This record gives sequence, C-alpha cells and structure tokens, in this order.
Amino acid sequence: MSIDPYLGPMTASPAQRSRAVALANSIFRAKGGGDMGTQFPLLFHPDRLEQVRIFADDAGRPISMVGTATDEVALLGCPARVGCVGAVCTAEPARGQGLAGRLVEDAIDRAWAEGVSVMLVSGHRSLYLRRGWTSTGRFVRNHLTPESLTAQDDLQISELTQDDCGEALALHELEPVRFRRTSGDYAAQVGCGWTVNRPGKTFLVRRAGRAVAVISGNRTTPPGGELTLGVPELAGSREAILGALPAIRAEFCPEASDVVIEGYPHDRELADACRRRGGRAETIAHLGAVKVLDAGRLWEAFGPLLRERIGPEAERIRLHAEGDRLAIATLTFELDGETVSLTGNREAVTALFGAAEAAPLAGVTGRLADLLRRALPLPLPMYGLNYA
Repeated sequence: MSIDPYLGPMTASPAQRSRAVALANSIFRAKGGGDMGTQFPLLFHPDRLEQVRIFADDAGRPISMVGTATDEVALLGCPARVGCVGAVCTAEPARGQGLAGRLVEDAIDRAWAEGVSVMLVSGHRSLYLRRGWTSTGRFVRNHLTPESLTAQDDLQISELTQDDCGEALALHELEPVRFRRTSGDYAAQVGCGWTVNRPGKTFLVRRAGRAVAVISGNRTTPPGGELTLGVPELAGSREAILGALPAIRAEFCPEASDVVIEGYPHDRELADACRRRGGRAETIAHLGAVKVLDAGRLWEAFGPLLRERIGPEAERIRLHAEGDRLAIATLTFELDGETVSLTGNREAVTALFGAAEAAPLAGVTGRLADLLRRALPLPLPMYGLNYA
C-alpha cells in the first residue's frame, strides 16, 4: 500500500540506485566521510538491488529507504539465516509520515519469507525498539595500550590484496562463529576501505611464508575519547594477531592511544593472550540491536548445539512463542509438564542471547531452568565486515 503522495514500498530500480545512495549520503555523510555506495559495496551492489527498498516521490526519486542483507551464518556449528538492516533514512521534507516504519515492517515480512531467524540492526532508535529489537547479547571488548604490545619479528605483515583473499577466507572459515562468505563477497568487503562504518583496512599475517592470521582494523574516536585502533574482526592465531598489532598500528593508526579488540566469550585464547599483556576486558552487548523473528525456527536451528550442551533432554524441550510479527509477548519452555515462561520481548530475547549485565534466567528455579541455564545463551555473530 502506498502512502500518498509516495509510491512504495518497492525495490529500487537500476535507475534509482544512484539516487538511493545519494539519499543515504545526504543523511549519514552530510559532514563528509565518503560515499556509502563505495563503502558498502554489497548492500548497494547493482545486482542486489532487491536489498534496497524505498518509497519514491511522483518523479521516481527515492525519499525513504531501508537496506536489508540476508546472510548465512555459522554459529558454533549451527547454520542460521540472519537479516542485517542498515542505511535506514528518510529525506527531511518527508519525515513524520511513517515511511521508514513501513519500510522496516516490509523488511521484517521479507526476512520472514526468506527463512530468517534473527535480525540485526545498526542502531537503537525507537523506530526499531517499537518493532521488537532490543539491546542484547554478550560480547567482550579487550582494551590494550600500545606499550603493552610487543612485536614478533618473525611475522610478515601486509595489507590484504585481491590475490591474498583465498588464504584469508580460509582462516575466516575456521572461526566457530562467523558470517559465511563467498570469495567474491570477501574481496569486495575488504577492498572497500571501510570496516564497521569507519575507515578500515585488512591485513594478512604470515610466518615463514604461511598465512597464520588475518586482521580487519579501523580508526575510530569514541565520543569524548581519543583515536583508537579497533579490531572488529579477526581470524587465525591469536598470538600472531597480537604480535602483528604494533606494526599495523604504526602503519595504519600511529596516533592511536588505545587498541580495542572485539571478541566472543568463548574465545578463551584471545582473552588469555590479552590478559597476559595487561589488557582490560569489558563485557558489552551487540553493537546494534537484535530481533528474534521466529523463536521456534531459531530453537530448531540450534538443535545440535543444545544436544551437546544438555544431552538428549534437549529434544524433549518444547518452545512456544506468543505475540505478533513485531515482538514476542510470551516465550514458554516446557519439559515433562514443567514450564518456564518469560513475559515481554526484552526478557525473552535476553534469555536466548544473554546480556552484558546479567545471566539468563537468574532466580528461576527447577530442573528445566537448570537445563536452560546450561543451554543458554545462544551465540550471536558480531558484525565485522558485514556491518550494513
């Protein structure tokens, strides 16, 4: 259904692509900072315009836009489909008419049809929170001072080239939580000079001629803070990564007063290596917000992991979700007549994926609750190069 006088929601046509990028630039790059069509080559790729949904004016000019990329992920051995939402914007003269909200709901409907279980969005606006997204997940941010890092002289470090992408992707494929990528997608993402919405580069680390690590870094300045060398994605040897960072900082971000490495709670090797160097770790939520689109589909996808964590009883736990397509009203687990019920979208999503500030199901007693505490939280992917 169109919203008079605008047409949509509809897929941007090839003729509208450049104007859709210009709309995004006018909102997100108004003070400079480059071109989003170049910085997000997969989202705005001419062959993937079904990812760019718009409302247009009567002259066909995009006036509101939502970008959504559906990605395959591997989460501790379990395959799932994740929808990444970004570049949500409306031209100023058309604001206040519900256009972005309609496009976000359109993205939800399309993701459901494509078998998506979880949707990630790069923001915390009320636009998203009213439609079931919440700040959740449990990740680790490791802070290191440049002085705490010691270079390893036997490492060869170079900026990743197109010819190196196969070696780098092979390292990425060994990571237990990751986005699945083709070699072409990976080459486009590392070649755009942009990582998690900041200027970035990817480096390949070799020892004795063999690729042992790959590091995607960016330059970021937190509000009120100083320039930081961020590492939002990595793969391979953690010791080699830390040994390569002094040279990477010297080449890419020599003024950085802090080095920040994003990681997962399960990455004990990274945590231990940072701790030995005097690093400071903090627990954080997902960089954006998280929406559970289909709790039953999600629970089924994690079946193999759940059986590993709690044994054969996992197959007998039933999950029932009540609510609508925008939010979970009640999430109930049932086993042999015993139930654990969670009321409200935030409580349900936090129980599934954990939170920075609390353990899931704290204070809930009983056999089923004990099993769920062993099973949860489920893993979530960090954005890394897939930031939309």
